[in-house]
Amino acid sequence: MVDDAGHFSVGQRVWVALRPEKVRLGKQPVSAARVNQLRGTVWELGYLGNHSIYQIKTATGKLVTVVRPERTAHFEAAIDWSDEVFVSWGADAAVLLQS
Repeated sequence: MVDDAGHFSVGQRVWVALRPEKVRLGKQPVSAARVNQLRGTVWELGYLGNHSIYQIKTATGKLVTVVRPERTAHFEAAIDWSDEVFVSWGADAAVLLQS
């Protein structure tokens, strides 16, 4: 679900671009309206000073990369290797691009 549908037709292949700060990573699903959500498992995890990079493996085997600033980690539950997580973003955060 995106607010920026552009000039695309139903069934057309597109890429979804998201700014890292617009993506939420948590252990609990989000129950808000107009939110996209993927469920997965932490496959890889790297700490890089002021941020962490998570590779989330979805049920279909696709990998999704999430960059999480360390300043937000203090306010949310700790996320570690093999944890089940939810990656979510609002409909207004996504931009569609032609593939």
